[in-house]
Amino acid sequence: MSRTLLLLRHASAGVALGRTDHARGLSAQGMAEAAAAGRALADHTPDLVVCSTAMRAQQTAACLGLATTPVLDPEVYLASADGLLERIRQVPDAVSTLLLVGHNPGLGELAAALDDDPRLQRGFPTAALAVFAVGDGAWAEVRTGRLVDLVTPGS
Repeated sequence: MSRTLLLLRHASAGVALGRTDHARGLSAQGMAEAAAAGRALADHTPDLVVCSTAMRAQQTAACLGLATTPVLDPEVYLASADGLLERIRQVPDAVSTLLLVGHNPGLGELAAALDDDPRLQRGFPTAALAVFAVGDGAWAEVRTGRLVDLVTPGS
């Protein structure tokens, strides 16, 4: 079974104003960005959505218009690239398409580590969606990928 990994950085967040970073929600612009990311996912319906517990990540996932209920994982919040890759390697092999909704710097670093495509070396902005083909082996074996598509706000 060929596997697809979708990495989505949360959309633009609002100002914290007395809230913790974890509790920051999306701005109006972020809501529009997340909806656009949802439209970009039309050709890549995930079997599993793993999402950070941060409010802005949860709101991003909710705006995507997916039928799949996200699995909230506190380890995704502020995870390093290595930590995110370890989480990906825990995905059941019955899953063919995984969507991971998280944060920088870990998510952008993971994307750049999976494929040395120059577009990934320029940063990973809010609401960026990277689509990777990661082969047909087990998720536990994922080490690299091939960037199939990169969608960013305004692209």
